[in-house]
Amino acid sequence: MFGPMGLSQAISTKAFYVNKLQTNYLYHATLLVLVGSTLLLGMRQFWFIFGSFVDYRLFILFFVSGFYLIVSQRKKI
Repeated sequence: MFGPMGLSQAISTKAFYVNKLQTNYLYHATLLVLVGSTLLLGMRQFWFIFGSFVDYRLFILFFVSGFYLIVSQRKKI
């Protein structure tokens, strides 16, 4: 699959792209943790309150259709 030095070149390339994502600002990391935990706790509370009224298959349908909408919007651009 990878030729000689192919694996190390692939890892080096991926590490370069990941390094570009890092901003080294503490408040960026803090904001991401805060937003992520808020979303997770919000979904948990929503499930506790409305879980008995909503069929779980509906969440799967929305999840899959969300990916479809994202892909279709990217193809238009």
